[in-house]
Amino acid sequence: MRLLFGAAPAWLLIASALGEGELTGFPANPYDPYCAMACLWFLSLLMVDCSGGGEILAWCMKTKCEEFDILVSKLERFWETDATGQASAGVENVPAKWSYAETLTHINTPPTFLLAATDHDLNQTSLVNEQVYTMRWNVLTGVQEEVTRENGMGIAMLVAGFGTPIVLTIMGHVPGISTVFRKLKPYLVWPSAVGTYQVRPLPYLLGNAPTVGQSLYIAMFVILNVYFVAVNYVVKQPNAWYAIQWREIMAYVLYRTGVYPYIMAPLIFLFAGRNNILLWLTNWSHSTFLLLHRWVARVFRLQAILHSILAVIVYKDDGTYDMQVTMPCWIWGIRAIHPYAYEFFLIKHIVLSVILLVACWYHAYDLYTFLGGYHIWLYCTFALWFLDRLGRVARIVIVGLRRATVTELSDSYVRIDIPGVRWGSEPGKQVYVYFPTLHPLRPWENHPFSVPSTPLLHLPPPRIITPSDSHRGSSSSSDSQTPPPTTSTDPE
Repeated sequence: MRLLFGAAPAWLLIASALGEGELTGFPANPYDPYCAMACLWFLSLLMVDCSGGGEILAWCMKTKCEEFDILVSKLERFWETDATGQASAGVENVPAKWSYAETLTHINTPPTFLLAATDHDLNQTSLVNEQVYTMRWNVLTGVQEEVTRENGMGIAMLVAGFGTPIVLTIMGHVPGISTVFRKLKPYLVWPSAVGTYQVRPLPYLLGNAPTVGQSLYIAMFVILNVYFVAVNYVVKQPNAWYAIQWREIMAYVLYRTGVYPYIMAPLIFLFAGRNNILLWLTNWSHSTFLLLHRWVARVFRLQAILHSILAVIVYKDDGTYDMQVTMPCWIWGIRAIHPYAYEFFLIKHIVLSVILLVACWYHAYDLYTFLGGYHIWLYCTFALWFLDRLGRVARIVIVGLRRATVTELSDSYVRIDIPGVRWGSEPGKQVYVYFPTLHPLRPWENHPFSVPSTPLLHLPPPRIITPSDSHRGSSSSSDSQTPPPTTSTDPE
């Protein structure tokens, strides 16, 4: 029941994202119907007058969409929204003079003149060139199907990243399986995957070494990323955008390495949060999620770097590189800032994260005007980050302020005595402590501290056994008092 109600906010977040209907393939399709959009794209190559262009488009839609049994009402809606402006792509729409049905009535005789593939000027109602139409059909269907596949695989990656801790926690409570898990813990949960780096940080600012079990999660996530980038490409030639198969596949790899970081962003911010919902849905520790946060962020960075490299290769091959580098979408997308975030902490880390999200926002907006639903993943990320910050304030309000005595034991250790606070014995337990009276101008500053078992700090007083007591089988308490609580803290 706890897992069911705890997971509700996450499922509501996913449902709200899909419920917007703006994510390509779920169910958004800016090229629907393909037959009508291919006709429209065909006309974009021609210099025609308004009436002639409308009649050519209407006749093309009639002849090409008949075989697919497209409803006339759907064609009328396409005519109103896309025929004179393509509103589905964010282009301002100009109302057409005639409706789709009215335009067809102005065609007295079926056209017989067939356009050549090289024609650019037209002043009469004509038939579309089949080769040109097929090339545009392949672009529309190929791109839509590819983006739908990559969104589906990205969602699967997100569900696997979010759901694996929950599934393993549930399995750990299933009779029989829980016994197996307990026997595996000495081999998977506790030992380090990197030699003797059990609690020591790795060199080159790589953070703490993962355990064997954490390494399995990291390996799963990396394998999913590699697999989803490498498989299931469908090439459609001849193609109006991509002259050869290699160029088409490179473009699709460029798409995937661009969208997967957007989909991973909510997971990165979720794992970094102190009010991460998975902390109480699972038995995984905060330190585990922080470690996974770093590794998922590294995969994010590698995908973004690969996306940038492929963009340079593709646009150099197209001969459009010099034009692309001056566009806002390129400036926001290609200039990496976030890789230096690990050299800073707290404020600088937050500032660089904000810059990253703003860059992702404008990269998607300037390139696609949010066509395809990329902004949905940013909305999820913003929501998770905001809720985590709100949760921190709420927990402080609920718990209240306490007076503490801080004693410096050495250059590396500080003892903090907080009356009335008790915790059980759990390895890796830590707290984030705010000191508003020490820094009145910066009350938001806080620091993580490790916590020993507080019941062990309140041991019963020592007892002195006398011979008479021993003979009677009883003991008497001395006058010595319980030693004061001592909490050794180790700032991270």
